Amino acid sequence: MNEKRSSLDNFKMYAGILSQLCLHAKVRGDKTALRVLGGKEKVVNEVTYSELWRMIMQFSNYLEHVCGLKQGERFCVCLDNSVELICMYAASLATKTVCIPIDYLAPLGAVLDILQQVRPRWILLADVSLQKCVSEKFSNAVMLDLNEMQSCCNGAEIVHELCCTVEPWVVLFTSGTTTGVKKGVVRTELGSVAGFFSHCPDMHFCSEDIFLAIYPLHAISSFFFVFMHLYFGASCCMLSRVDSHVPEILMHVLHSQKITFTTAGPMQVSCMIKTGIQCPASLSRILVSGAVTKEVVQNRIRLFFATAKVFEIYGSTEAGLITLLSPEQQLLHPGSVGIEPAGNLEVQFVHPVDEKLMAITSKDQPGEILVYTPMLFLEFFERSDLNNRCRTGQGYFKTGDLGYKGNDGFLYLSGRIDDRIGEFILCTQHF
Repeated sequence: MNEKRSSLDNFKMYAGILSQLCLHAKVRGDKTALRVLGGKEKVVNEVTYSELWRMIMQFSNYLEHVCGLKQGERFCVCLDNSVELICMYAASLATKTVCIPIDYLAPLGAVLDILQQVRPRWILLADVSLQKCVSEKFSNAVMLDLNEMQSCCNGAEIVHELCCTVEPWVVLFTSGTTTGVKKGVVRTELGSVAGFFSHCPDMHFCSEDIFLAIYPLHAISSFFFVFMHLYFGASCCMLSRVDSHVPEILMHVLHSQKITFTTAGPMQVSCMIKTGIQCPASLSRILVSGAVTKEVVQNRIRLFFATAKVFEIYGSTEAGLITLLSPEQQLLHPGSVGIEPAGNLEVQFVHPVDEKLMAITSKDQPGEILVYTPMLFLEFFERSDLNNRCRTGQGYFKTGDLGYKGNDGFLYLSGRIDDRIGEFILCTQHF
């Protein structure tokens, strides 16, 4: 057993996600949990916490009693950003099955590649034409019926764990932008909840927040923050995958929904600034992912979001949030990607040649960045080759990024260990 894995024991007695959602359904049942918007004005769907809990029970009973899914079995879901997708995530927790989301806008070839790799027994697809094609190629798989699931009359309470579970929950496939290879990242409920409490106090979240999910819900950023806000009883808004690419719609929704927090990449932030629409007064925090951001870009972002605190993040689908750079730190530590947030997170370095752990404080000889965080993923999906070489014996994850810690204690990135330009460099070129 990895030495570092033992620190997760600190979080095993924390309330599980389903326990929290059940509690919110009882004590704040009329509060809006999720709101799905179409375009600038139209509300496509809106559910309260009590309605959300009822739907989760419906979906869970359908999967377990109608479809007969057993613990540990996996199913694939290809849906647009929606309440139904959130319910499928939650239902997999309730039934102790594994949910594997696929990008709703992914080309047919990419969808088929993931299905070929995963070989699920059950598949839920929103697109009718895609259903026909997938049915022909995967004749042994059962196509789940969303309409039948939504009309399932059995919404009775099901037994769920009070505390966090450690079994596989979801498999999130990476984009492959940084490494050139798409990988299935297996994540657990325990890792997510540990992340809620370890990483997020620095940004002062509360139950009165209204979060806008700009990233797709199959990506770690939206997946993590949607469930974090639901865990703490806040409200979440989301747009369709198509609308989330339109900066004018994003800015309008920030205003009309009185959004208090959102996350976005440099490309999205750049397009939002170019709209010329003023930043809403309700927005108190925005998290920009994709380090390193040039100083001139940082200044432009701070000027545009003048009434909000702009945080920058360095992280990955595997490790989650690694370092955080606050607005105050941006001015004092230019070029840095920040410092480890409060919690049980450690950053170490290994020499790129002899692979010895060492403290590296010089940009002239950067080392590979190793991290341990309670939010660390469980494993790569059916990739024993990667699983064997991506961690050290002490439980640290090898990020593949090169960097060093300055004398100020902050982390600085230098490149990729395999000389491939990383996503953290590419993101800055959008400006």
